[in-house]
Amino acid sequence: MDEQGLSAGEKEGRIKMNTYLMHHGVKGQRWGVRRYQNEDGSLTKEGRKRLYKQYRKDAREAEDRHYKRARKDFDVDAKELKALKLKQKYEIEDDDDTSKYDWYKRSGKREYDRATWDYEDADDKAHKVAKEKARKELLRKYGEETLEDLESTRRKREAVATGATIAAMLGGVALAAAISNSSSEPKGRATNRRSDNDDNVVWEAEYKEVNK
Repeated sequence: MDEQGLSAGEKEGRIKMNTYLMHHGVKGQRWGVRRYQNEDGSLTKEGRKRLYKQYRKDAREAEDRHYKRARKDFDVDAKELKALKLKQKYEIEDDDDTSKYDWYKRSGKREYDRATWDYEDADDKAHKVAKEKARKELLRKYGEETLEDLESTRRKREAVATGATIAAMLGGVALAAAISNSSSEPKGRATNRRSDNDDNVVWEAEYKEVNK
């Protein structure tokens, strides 16, 4: 007997009764229906969509996390701030025409261009390092074969989206050209001229009225 007055058998029975397995399932789940995975272990269509969605989320989070660290390593923020200060100091406009600047502003624009190039170069390096580290992280999670399939799907979807954007732009240009051509054409004038057939009918009626 223990302090609570329970024997070893009673205590063991109470533990067994308080221990149970709980399973909530998945929303939309049906008995005997495999939603994400086939019996042989391969993914269904819904399973591939779910995996790709998770891959995109992991890729974005990993790239953002490593990019923030890489910005500090390459001192991107300070270089960007330097370029902005030079732009404000020399009142530089966003164009490549330096002929309208005086000597002071032309020299300042050259300094601003160098600072801008330095900032953009550091930012590109930070993005490159972030993508490389993010891919290594994804490679450890998904494996080489699965990751290559996911990246191939991503490239295909991006190509389709780019093609749709270009088609929409071309369609908009063609529509604008059609509207412009239609508005430039002269509109036809409404006339009250009578046809020859109408004249013949009127003449015949007048002839019959006179010769009654």
